Amino acid sequence: MRISALTWLPLTLLGIAGCVIDITTEGDDEVGDTGSSSDTGSSSETGSSSDTSSSSDTGSSSDTGSSSDTGSSSDSTDSTDTSTDECPPVPEMPADFSYQIEIPDIDPWDADLTWSCSLLAFDTVDGLSLSLDCPDSTGPVSISVLADPMLIPPLSEGALINLRYVSEGPWWFNSYLRLDLEVGGHLLTLIDGDSLLPPEPYLFELPFPISTVSGVCTPQPAGCGDLERLGLAFELGGEAVVMFSGDHAIVGGDPGTDVWVGEAGHLYDVLCTDTPAEWFRVLIANTGQE
Repeated sequence: MRISALTWLPLTLLGIAGCVIDITTEGDDEVGDTGSSSDTGSSSETGSSSDTSSSSDTGSSSDTGSSSDTGSSSDSTDSTDTSTDECPPVPEMPADFSYQIEIPDIDPWDADLTWSCSLLAFDTVDGLSLSLDCPDSTGPVSISVLADPMLIPPLSEGALINLRYVSEGPWWFNSYLRLDLEVGGHLLTLIDGDSLLPPEPYLFELPFPISTVSGVCTPQPAGCGDLERLGLAFELGGEAVVMFSGDHAIVGGDPGTDVWVGEAGHLYDVLCTDTPAEWFRVLIANTGQE
């Protein structure tokens, strides 16, 4: 396993025709800091807008269904409570990632897509950019992800890719994206929401089970309440790992699986409106790196 620190990235949200999600981070550990935007222009806050379907922030109210247990959708997200306070420090240059998803003519409040697509083009010069031809879509699907270290998965034009995408939300947008190569298996999974999995009846499968770990970090004041950094625990290739916000690791041997944890936290005594109690931003990619 290798854990490295990443550069903190600026945060924007763009909304245009169809569904456009453009998520970066602001280098802030607060769960409830980022609110919602109802216009279709760019905004320094990440929230929900009428034509977007994702949010990197936690803009919701304290009466949402979020809790410190994120396992309501699947056994793969059970929560473990520990009694010690051995919270690892936030890295000096926290790991993070940004992304943008453009899918024409879908409802971002209730997108539930399982599509077979072909890769029209891709670019890895400035992050990873994909253009997909999906017969069920009214136009090309564009996906871009910027991460450090650079994300360069094994790709070739014309490759067949299975796309699974869920976007839903009670007030903010929860987004879940998975891409699998028909020849080569899992390519990329992205989580950006108030739980690690979407609620029922949406179905979404993680590439491996992930559990939350609480009780390690003492909650700290965070503007909208007291924020506890949660750990994300999983085992891959015989290697057991617990990662916190700001961590990046390559796990599971050679080649391994890259994992970025941009955010994983629980907010107590929520003081802000439209702010969920938890938020997770996680990127998982098979890049063939050691």
